[in-house]
Amino acid sequence: MPRWPLPLKPWPSWVASALTFLASCAPGMRLDPALPRREPWVFVLLREDTGTIALEAPDGAALLEGRRGDTLAIWPPGTRVRWAVDSLGRWRSADTALAPTAPRLVVRPPADRPVRVDGRQVRGAVVLEANRTRPRVVNALPLEAYLRGVVPREIGRLSDTLLAAAQAQAVAARTYALVRLGARATQGFDLYATVQDQAYGGVDAELPTTDRAVATTAGEVLVFGGWPIDAYYHSTCGGRTAAVEEVWPWHPPRPYLVSVPDIDPHTGQAFDRASRYFRWTVRWTAAQLDSILRTTLQDSLPVGVATVGPLRDLVLRDTTPSGRVRTLDIVTTTATFRVGGDRVRWILRRPDGQPLYSSAFRLRLERDASGKLQAVLAEGRGWGHGVGLCQVGAIGRAGAGRSYRDILRAYYPGARLVDLYE
Repeated sequence: MPRWPLPLKPWPSWVASALTFLASCAPGMRLDPALPRREPWVFVLLREDTGTIALEAPDGAALLEGRRGDTLAIWPPGTRVRWAVDSLGRWRSADTALAPTAPRLVVRPPADRPVRVDGRQVRGAVVLEANRTRPRVVNALPLEAYLRGVVPREIGRLSDTLLAAAQAQAVAARTYALVRLGARATQGFDLYATVQDQAYGGVDAELPTTDRAVATTAGEVLVFGGWPIDAYYHSTCGGRTAAVEEVWPWHPPRPYLVSVPDIDPHTGQAFDRASRYFRWTVRWTAAQLDSILRTTLQDSLPVGVATVGPLRDLVLRDTTPSGRVRTLDIVTTTATFRVGGDRVRWILRRPDGQPLYSSAFRLRLERDASGKLQAVLAEGRGWGHGVGLCQVGAIGRAGAGRSYRDILRAYYPGARLVDLYE
């Protein structure tokens, strides 16, 4: 079911139909022919904190009570209101005592006109869900409008000659979102607006080429065996993608998420070779890495071991078929920590505190004459988890004349395209 009863009476009937479709969607939804083929709505978490929320309606808006759908106020164009949650768990305006209060509010602008949330323009409606600890601000909007704010943030600014890469990204992002409809129903939203799911920038992120990519692929999703696929994607694969179980050992294998070469057969060069992260080197002094590991390994302490202990050695014991770390032993004075898969990126954080670029790397250890560890070098390739569509590789394929269908077939072998709205 929808996460909250959005007020439907003032909205066109097709919105109610879309939300009915959304109500029928659950994680792992099968594309049953009996389902209504209409555009679903998605619910995107914009904020989750106790701070003041600044809302602006440049073209005016209706303010609705979010449980019953009653109209509480009609805002004229240019209305600006700051909201915060009071001690009774209700939204209250920080600007005027005359504004209505309620635990759940919906701000609905005129059709397809944006509102601003903390300066960010978004389409659709804004839902304010109050509680005393973690009030939420959620953007509810049609799937295609959501994608207009996602595709440019994920694939970047592209020329029209690279439209096929943006189209492939649009299909992957649409499929990713579809699979996650309803997955966080108890939390009141579907998707984070960050790379925890998909980066979403709202109206301010929209660009002509990516808008065109969304429009020309409208409704197209990838399926395997009648089910929408897990359409993972990443920045740079370094010449070869990873099978999903190599990166996330807990994830069941998928026939469309296998390791595939990302090499142009005509040139013998990698499609993603233009990426600055195609090849990379990260260096830590022993003291730097020791300090990082005391934090990142803290939740991996064996029973009876109180501290991580000073670093003594790193032993790369095994790699996966695509060249990613399967087993790495981190030896300290107190224990040996065995890590692997994509988790290693968060354990061996870079000196700036960010995750390591990828898990496809080799290690080189520098020691002094007595054998004491002085520095560690990781020499690797790619950026991101390496599963599914390689974004820079898709750009390279588009530049080589491949269509978006060709690109998707290359990165998700065996998956097929269907139109969600037919």
